[in-house]
Amino acid sequence: MKRQLNLIPIATQRRHLLRRVVRVGSIAVVVSGLVSATLLGGEWAQGWMAAQQLRELEARYAPLRQILAKQDALNQQIEQLRGRELLTLRLSRESRELTLLGAIARAAEQTSEGVFVQQLQYARPTLEAGLTPYNGELHLTGAGVDGGAIADFASNLRESGVFRAVSIESTSVMPAGSRSLRRYQLVCQL
Repeated sequence: MKRQLNLIPIATQRRHLLRRVVRVGSIAVVVSGLVSATLLGGEWAQGWMAAQQLRELEARYAPLRQILAKQDALNQQIEQLRGRELLTLRLSRESRELTLLGAIARAAEQTSEGVFVQQLQYARPTLEAGLTPYNGELHLTGAGVDGGAIADFASNLRESGVFRAVSIESTSVMPAGSRSLRRYQLVCQL
């Protein structure tokens, strides 16, 4: 058997061992630093590429955002116009109803003899395709002193220009104390 003798002093052996450990440790630190730098660089590059793609997409779809903003503004304007239209339609219907009442009151007042309206039937017309909102009928029931007063009342309604046609549907005698009145039913076409 061969034996080897180490004639290097122990202090020198320790220094060589310490240098070797430091060298291996520093190589390990440098290698791990390079690997970490490579991995972090790869992640940074992917993030930068994703950010670049995001900027390109934002630039490409910027007009779409503007269009969507304009669409929202137009939708709000449409809603405002619809609200105005509904308000205008409601006011026109209500003013139409007030016009009808005014025409009936004037026609009754212009009648030479007494005519009284006891019942008025009017249904708000519905808006359908091809029809104006004022198509419909108005039914008047009441009493008059005689047939001439009722005919005069119907004539005054026709002359008011509010109704397309006014027709006397029926008249009948209605006993009322010492005087006899006539009950009438009128149909007014709107």
